[in-house]
Amino acid sequence: MLQSCCANRSSTFDRSKSSVDESLRVIDISNQYLDSLPNVVIENRHRIEHLILDGNKFTEHSLNVPSFDNLVTLSLNSNMIRNVALLLRYLGKQCPKLTFLSLIGNPGWPHPISVHNSSAYYSHRKLAARCLPHLKFLDSTMVERRIRNTHNDPRKRKDTKGNISSSSQRCLS
Repeated sequence: MLQSCCANRSSTFDRSKSSVDESLRVIDISNQYLDSLPNVVIENRHRIEHLILDGNKFTEHSLNVPSFDNLVTLSLNSNMIRNVALLLRYLGKQCPKLTFLSLIGNPGWPHPISVHNSSAYYSHRKLAARCLPHLKFLDSTMVERRIRNTHNDPRKRKDTKGNISSSSQRCLS
């Protein structure tokens, strides 16, 4: 899958329409109709801290690439992401420092303003918080972290060896 993603790089990347700082810590390649990350992003992924990819054609598979060790901000508004759970699993593994994420306007991401059932949005928010332990803001709203007592939390159980297992591990498998 990764090989096919990289082999089919979109050639429509127009650097003149993008915003890239000289240190490559901030890259904005919004509204370029991209369906895969350009080589400049892949090659410099260890330096990038803020990546803005709004208004493209990215799917959840577009971001199944090697790690972005220093990525703090990722904006994927108005793309083609349908399987949010899969995307969040990828991001949880490949973006260990991610603290700001925005997914507004994707087919698989319900937003409370545009959907009648806000429980779907809050369910997705909880999943994002489980998958991305350092996440502070999701869609420009602060992510609440609750400290849970292991003894009272039904999602955390001790196995026969006394080890604590958590339902949050589902996200990282």
